Amino acid sequence: MKKYLTILFIGTVLFASCKKKDDGVEFEEDPMTASGPTTVPITGAEWVTPLPDMDDKIDALAVYEDKLFLSQLYFSNGQFAISSEYDGTEQTYHVQSLGTGQNITRFRQFDGVLYGLAPIGFVGSYSFDTENREWNGFASNPGMFNNISDLLLVDGKTIIAGPGGAGDPHIWLREGGNTEPMGDGFDGTVNALANYNGNIIAGGSFGFSGSTVIENIASWNGSSWEVMASGLNGTVWDLVEYDGKLIATGSFELSGSTACNGIAMWDGTSWSAIGGSLEGGAGNGGRVLYVHETELFVGGDFDGAGGESSPNVAKWTGTEWVSLAGGAPAIVGSIAVFEDKLYIANKFSSTGSDFLLKLQ
Repeated sequence: MKKYLTILFIGTVLFASCKKKDDGVEFEEDPMTASGPTTVPITGAEWVTPLPDMDDKIDALAVYEDKLFLSQLYFSNGQFAISSEYDGTEQTYHVQSLGTGQNITRFRQFDGVLYGLAPIGFVGSYSFDTENREWNGFASNPGMFNNISDLLLVDGKTIIAGPGGAGDPHIWLREGGNTEPMGDGFDGTVNALANYNGNIIAGGSFGFSGSTVIENIASWNGSSWEVMASGLNGTVWDLVEYDGKLIATGSFELSGSTACNGIAMWDGTSWSAIGGSLEGGAGNGGRVLYVHETELFVGGDFDGAGGESSPNVAKWTGTEWVSLAGGAPAIVGSIAVFEDKLYIANKFSSTGSDFLLKLQ
């Protein structure tokens, strides 16, 4: 049976490939849920470069079918690549014709399928045939979206989130071929979705759903969006479940009067800080969350966490924050784990700061 990597974006695609050798690092599943067969803590003394010639901005990492998928824009012979796959020995780029390249900004996995979300929306979707190592086109999806920032599949329903445009609801429900706004939607961007204890959670940069005041994070009750205590007073960038709690990261500082700078934990009733939370940075705070076994990783733009100096990436063990080899050289936007090794990538265009690093 074939499995597929689905990429959602607009444009006609003509794919080719080119390859790039490296030093033979191996990867394993699964960058979103990141659960593995062992409970060995992630440790390391230094960051190394698994692909020495890597100089492309990487927007997302995912491990699928024993390959590491990287979202990156790569220019070669008049063509752009929007992604590549790495098998531990060589890197193969997925190249499309010049002028239609659209980078993938996030990977998500559901039911054995890896989805790639593109920044200009989706009227068409494409899947990666892992048997033939090629891209296949599927029928166009009805509905027009300016952007897709996150995707959630729950009970046969597809929830689509995105920045949208003026007057857009920023969140849609697709079921049985029909696509409709979810309730009154929001008055601003939705950046992240989560399915927490059977509840759909949306986080982003918004203040209202219809006439209801909702500060940047909300829960769906089946017909409308509800507040989650006092909400969070700044943008939410990512959500993940950890140790039975919902974790949010972003550029917020408070939930009501409760301090929870950059990262906060929801217990079903209220938000609280996690061990002193994030410290410093240029105001962006946390940008990405990743769970591996009993450990929680956060990447973003910060100086440290819980009193530990660990710029841009840190680990929460369940009881304390731990520095990771002196931190990362620039903003961390994507994280993955393979064979108990941590990989991080820069997600943001910045001269001289593009990287893919491994902790060892």
